[in-house]
Amino acid sequence: MQILFLSGHLPFPQARQAGQKTSYHVCEFLGRRHDVHLLCFGTENQLAVFDRQGMGVFHCWDVVPVSRWTRLRGALSSPRLPLSVAARSSRTFRTKLRRLTESHRFDVVILDHTAIWQYANHLVGGPLCVGLMHDVLTQLWERRADGARDILSRIILSMEAKRVQRWEQRALSKLGLVVAQSDKDSGLLGALNPNIQRFVIQGGWVSVPARSSTSDRATVREPNSIAFWGALDRFENTDAVAFALREIFPRVREAVPSAKFYIAGNSSETVASITDGVPRVIRTGFINNIGEFLSRMQVALLSLRQGAGIKAKTLECMAAGVAVVTTPIGAEGIAARSGVHLLVGETAQELASHTVRLLSRPEEARQMGERARDWFASEYNFEQRMSGLESLLVESRTAARESSGSHTNDVCRDQPNGQYVATKEIE
Repeated sequence: MQILFLSGHLPFPQARQAGQKTSYHVCEFLGRRHDVHLLCFGTENQLAVFDRQGMGVFHCWDVVPVSRWTRLRGALSSPRLPLSVAARSSRTFRTKLRRLTESHRFDVVILDHTAIWQYANHLVGGPLCVGLMHDVLTQLWERRADGARDILSRIILSMEAKRVQRWEQRALSKLGLVVAQSDKDSGLLGALNPNIQRFVIQGGWVSVPARSSTSDRATVREPNSIAFWGALDRFENTDAVAFALREIFPRVREAVPSAKFYIAGNSSETVASITDGVPRVIRTGFINNIGEFLSRMQVALLSLRQGAGIKAKTLECMAAGVAVVTTPIGAEGIAARSGVHLLVGETAQELASHTVRLLSRPEEARQMGERARDWFASEYNFEQRMSGLESLLVESRTAARESSGSHTNDVCRDQPNGQYVATKEIE
C-alpha cells in the first residue's frame, strides 16, 4: 500500500515525547511492507534535537516548522477552529499536501494527532482516512476548565471545551476509521460519534527495558528515592511537578526526612523556579536510558491532575518494575489493579501516604514493581496490535484499489546517500 502519514509533531526514534515515539513506531511497523510518506510539523524544540538516524523507514519525508508566530497566524486565519486545532492550520502544509496528493495515489492517509484531522477536507482521490488519536481533546479542555483557579478562566475554558467538542464530532464524521490508545478513549470517541469505526492499539509504543536473567532482588535501588518522569514542556507534567513539590513531597519529608525526589524529563528548565534550591530535590534533565534510571528508583510519583489519553509514563514506569503512585488521571485507560500493580490516590494526603508506605517498606515496593512489570508484559503487545491494524487497513482498501494506479512526478527528493531531507521553509 501507499500510505501518507500526516502528523502534528515530528516522529523520529530519538524523540523526547511519548506521542512522537508512538507515531514513529507506527510508521516503522507499516514501513516494513508498505511505502510510508511523511508530512509533518516540527516544533522548535523537536527540530533542535532531531536526528535523521532511523528516518530511512519513510519512502520520503518533509517537515513544516512550527513557531509561536505560525501558531498565532493559524489561530488568526482560522477563527472558526478551536485554538488547539487552529495552531496547526498552515498554508505551507496545505500546499505540500496538495502536491503530494496530485503526484501520488495513496491508498491510506493517516492523520496523526487530533488537530491534523482538519486536513481530511483537503484529501482527494478517495483514500481511506484514518485518525490516529493521542488525546480526546474534549476531555482535555474540560479538565482544564474544571481545574481553573478563577471563575472567568473557568467560563472561557468551558466555552472553548464546547467548541472543541463540536469540532471533534464534525471531524470524526470525515474519517473512515479512528485509532485510539485505550478502550477508555475508544469509548469517549464512540460517545462523540456512535457511527465511527474504531480500533485500539493498547497504550501505543512503550520503551521496555531489557530484563536480566537474575532476580529483581539483585537490583540495587537507591533507598528512599522518588522519581517523576515526563516531558516538562507539557502543561500537565509541569502542573504535576508543582503539585508534588508544594503539597505532597513536604508531607513525605515529614515522615521520611531522607527522601530524595528526582525530576526527570526534557525542558526541565521550565520547572527550575520551583525545584532549584529545594532540599533533596534533583532536576536531572532528559535521560536517554530511562529504563536504567527508573530501575534504580524505589517509587515513581506521577501526581497528574491534567491531561487526557493513556499515560505512557505510567506504563514505562511499570515496565521498568518500579512501584508507581499516581492519580486516577495517571492510571486512566490502564486496566491494572490499584493495590496490586500500583497505588492510586486522589488527594495530596493520600498520595503522600502511599509514597511513605512504599519508601518505608522496600520489599513491598519491590514486589509491587515486579507485579507491575509482569502485568505489563502479559497485557501489552504493540507488534500484535499493529498487525491487527495493518490487516484492517489492507482489507479496507483491497476492494477499492485501482490496479492501474501509478506514481508519477515524485516530489520527494532523494539525496546521493539514499536519505531523504525535509524541506525547512518558514511560512
